[in-house]
Amino acid sequence: DWYARNAQGRKIYYYSGRYMVDWTHPEWIQHLMDLIQGAIEGGADGIFFDNLWYGEEPNSLMGAWLGGAGCYCDRCRSLYKSETGREIPDKILPDRAEVADYVRWRANRVTATMQELADFARSLKPDVSISANDYDVTMRNSYLIYGIDVEALAEIQDVIMVENFALPRLDL
Repeated sequence: DWYARNAQGRKIYYYSGRYMVDWTHPEWIQHLMDLIQGAIEGGADGIFFDNLWYGEEPNSLMGAWLGGAGCYCDRCRSLYKSETGREIPDKILPDRAEVADYVRWRANRVTATMQELADFARSLKPDVSISANDYDVTMRNSYLIYGIDVEALAEIQDVIMVENFALPRLDL
């Protein structure tokens, strides 16, 4: 049950037979810590995290936002309710205060999990480099879409990688 779920309870597709995981699942976080420990014990100088996305991504279409954001599994719903007293919004309409609060909570969860993982790695090897693919912070609203607070993550990471799929500008 590591998979993130959309508002309808379905797994969230990531890429070619892969699905998103739930950033709040303790077994998933422990699995990542086990991988970190194995890498460091194997002599790694750094730990790289690919695509720090938290669950479902809302999409913009002609000025409207479609879909949900984050994870709607029972654990995430309970965690959000216990921390805020509210339900996770099923529709992401960025001009609503309750959505802004949820989007902030979601990004804070990513940052907190990354901090926990980085602290663990540095407890094993103080000079280990921490890096992540913060994905497309230059072309999209990654805070809203992916749950990435790049400024907060910059305080944790030694190297920030920005991947995007933009084509180079062609000057004729």
